[in-house]
Amino acid sequence: MSKASSFDDPSWEDHGRLTIEKLASMGSTLSLPWCPNFAGTVQPGDTFHSNRARSGNPWSAISPFTAESLLYIPLEYRRTEGGSASYKFIETNSAVDTAEHLGVTFGISIGNPFLGASVTGGYDKDVIDNKHASKMSLRASYRSGGVYMAAKPSLNREAIWCLRRCGLSAFKETYGDYYVAGFRIGGDAGLMVSKSTFSSRIIERLSARAEASALLIKVGKTWEKFFHHAAAGAAYSLSAFDTLTAVHVQAHVEMADLEGASAVIANATQQAINLPFRIEQGMESVGFSDTTGTISQQKVYRVLADSNLIVELLLLPITTIREVFEGHLSNTFIENATEDF
Repeated sequence: MSKASSFDDPSWEDHGRLTIEKLASMGSTLSLPWCPNFAGTVQPGDTFHSNRARSGNPWSAISPFTAESLLYIPLEYRRTEGGSASYKFIETNSAVDTAEHLGVTFGISIGNPFLGASVTGGYDKDVIDNKHASKMSLRASYRSGGVYMAAKPSLNREAIWCLRRCGLSAFKETYGDYYVAGFRIGGDAGLMVSKSTFSSRIIERLSARAEASALLIKVGKTWEKFFHHAAAGAAYSLSAFDTLTAVHVQAHVEMADLEGASAVIANATQQAINLPFRIEQGMESVGFSDTTGTISQQKVYRVLADSNLIVELLLLPITTIREVFEGHLSNTFIENATEDF
């Protein structure tokens, strides 16, 4: 399928986002969110099957690269690609006020030539409801450079044989179509709070009046009774995450615990605001300087295991490896030459 026709594919839009499969079909660089489970399992040079991205394990079990090249290729820290921060704050409010009234009257009359009597009454009910809702979301993101392989890894004999004998498609099916070329360093933090309050007031009035008349004399009496009911409440629903501390909090808090919820919200907000400073402190703690340069594999693994500073995996197409590209061109040339004969 050509790149132009792929845009007409209904599967192109996946809830408004480009899928990994579509990006891979375009030969684009992939940035995958870092998962703490990757620590100790995903390493520079590991290969990835984009067509298995939705499966439980898209990583290849075998590597097309020599162990020596993966072990001895230095890693390069590029500070110049970092230092960018972004903040996004959204707040919405809504209010609904309703009022209802119910009124009922009744009357009974009895009489004879000498005596007349009547009873009238009424019932009134007023219900006033107030509902207010507010939502607030805060998202902070900071990138502080990246760590990348300083050179391309070399293919091992088995991979070269597969590429030459079976072609590029079989090579990708066996080893994957992307490889881990590096990591982006930084962090993300966010908070979403939904607050709802309500109040309800009910007023009821019950009244009755009895009148009687006899021989032109009228007497009467009125009874009236009021009833009042009121209720109010508030609740928070909050969700907060912080990649630097590997914390994700979700909670629903009723009015009795609002003080504790306010403390959680204040702490999460402060953590998000201070995200760049916290990341730079973490960078210093693992020995990264302000300049670019090559570093050891061990330092990267220390970052992976201890600091939670890795936020994204950077994957490059396997065809960016020179040996793969040249091998594919060679196969294509031979196939075309064979067809000509």
